[in-house]
Amino acid sequence: GNQYKVDKHRVIFTINPASYGGGRFDNPIFKAFPSIYFGHASNDHLIACLKIKLKQIIKNEQFKNLEYRLSLQLVLEEIVKGLRNVQANKKINSYFSIRDTETVLLNYLSLKFKNKDKDIYSTKVDDKRLLAQALYECFSGLLKETNDKKQYINDLSSQLNIDISSLLDNLFSSKLGYKKIGELIVPDSRSQPYFLLEMLMRIRNMQIDGMNFGKQGIWFEGPSGIGKSTLAIAYLKEKCIDYVKLNVGSKGVYKNLKNAFHEGKVVILDEINVDKNLEKLLGQLLTGVDSKGNKAKQPGFTVIATSNPIYDEENKKIFKNRSNLSIAFKNRMFVVPLNDFSAE
Repeated sequence: GNQYKVDKHRVIFTINPASYGGGRFDNPIFKAFPSIYFGHASNDHLIACLKIKLKQIIKNEQFKNLEYRLSLQLVLEEIVKGLRNVQANKKINSYFSIRDTETVLLNYLSLKFKNKDKDIYSTKVDDKRLLAQALYECFSGLLKETNDKKQYINDLSSQLNIDISSLLDNLFSSKLGYKKIGELIVPDSRSQPYFLLEMLMRIRNMQIDGMNFGKQGIWFEGPSGIGKSTLAIAYLKEKCIDYVKLNVGSKGVYKNLKNAFHEGKVVILDEINVDKNLEKLLGQLLTGVDSKGNKAKQPGFTVIATSNPIYDEENKKIFKNRSNLSIAFKNRMFVVPLNDFSAE
């Protein structure tokens, strides 16, 4: 509400289009100013952005090595190609940005480090298989149907020129047909959300180590009673990860979110789409700074959100008092639609 004279200043506005939703509208004030419209980033631009992120990680003497640069270039090209293939997939209804390519890169690096391979250019681990896993984990959650996920595996195999079906079968299948997490039974049909949580925590560890880019949250959307929050709680307890559980709409949720951000906590945030006003605060925190532009005092802030959809197509049910949050906000997290359990 404060007013400031700008006689000696120049102001640069940055906005998303009104089509992004979330309360955005065509403000007449902008028509009085010259505007520059930014289109989608080119492949070369995306690769250049990824190289900037990598320079935060790689030692300068390594980066000067031609062999390292060539190996690095191939990895980045495949990440960008993977993003373009997902954008072209008619079964995926989502918007993608530079943030998505950064997150795939961070996930790929987390898999390299998980394999105790600190040299990210070493050939001890098959880069293509790690890239396949990194891409699959980041994007397959957007597909609800099993057949669509299988087709995506075929698409990845074709892109990388390797057969990755056996690799992913080993990841998402078990001999018993389920996994036990404490007292919780997770059938193979629900194994993917479990491994997405695993990916999110790997990425969180990388961000805590100073690689401050990529997505910082996951959003499970599905009918009531299918175990969205229960799975998250069971996973965090199994891994001995401290967390805060908040219900949107409850007293003090805004203050508690800000505290969790500066304390570097994992937050389970139930019913994320009940309070549309929360989008502004949470969207800001997920960029890595608070509303005053301050970085978190402790790194590690991560959100595991849950919600019911506005309309449940499977059960033909409308959930009241739910808001359709904006595209820009959704792009700050992995949005994963979940179906109800099958009879099997």
